[in-house]
Amino acid sequence: MSGGHLLNTKEAAKFLGVSEASVRRWTDAGTLPCQRIGGRRERRFTKGHLLLFLKEGERPTVTFPVRRDLVMIEGMDVRVGSHFCNLYSNDEGRARLAIPFLKDGLESDQTCFLLATLGAQREMLRELEREGVDVKEAMERHQLIVASGFPGAKQALAYFEKAFNEALKSRPGHVRLVGDMTWGLQSMPSVKELMDFEMRLNLFAKRFPMVAICQYDVRRFNGVAILHVLKCHPDVFGYHFGRFLN
Repeated sequence: MSGGHLLNTKEAAKFLGVSEASVRRWTDAGTLPCQRIGGRRERRFTKGHLLLFLKEGERPTVTFPVRRDLVMIEGMDVRVGSHFCNLYSNDEGRARLAIPFLKDGLESDQTCFLLATLGAQREMLRELEREGVDVKEAMERHQLIVASGFPGAKQALAYFEKAFNEALKSRPGHVRLVGDMTWGLQSMPSVKELMDFEMRLNLFAKRFPMVAICQYDVRRFNGVAILHVLKCHPDVFGYHFGRFLN
């Protein structure tokens, strides 16, 4: 993108959805490329480098201290800060990863978020109850927090920024997020907007002690959309990818 419009530090921070201090820290650490211009060596950024940074999910210092243990999914120890996709083709496939993942988190006194359409919420909460989880109590304790969707990527990330901060103040440790992404077809203006949210969630996941599983019903999303889903979730390729196909 040489010769294209260059963004200053303030514009780059707005593009990434982070503070200017974070942008300066990542450039000083060499994890976010920038150009230096003028006698004052001011930072300038290309959108191409910023987009690549979002997609690759570089690992800046997290906002909160994190216990060094790992989260288990399907018998796999996964790193905190991971952002996975689960592709499923039936209701059993939707539950196979998500329900044990949420149950384990609740039993470990971690805050769990479920983002799904109202119909999917009801089904998944019933599944949790069948597994012996007291869903009503967990919701009353604000340990299980449920949302149904947002009109855009900016609103979704603003919600989770506030919600995760509040959750970690009251219950330090890890945060788990399951998003059944069919909600995006109802709430967001386009799949492109949904993918923008997913791409930005890669970076967001590195700022908090969280693990996220974003679930996609392949009966509802076309092949091109699924290709973009895989591009937005590179973490799945670092583990047993077949475990994320249900």
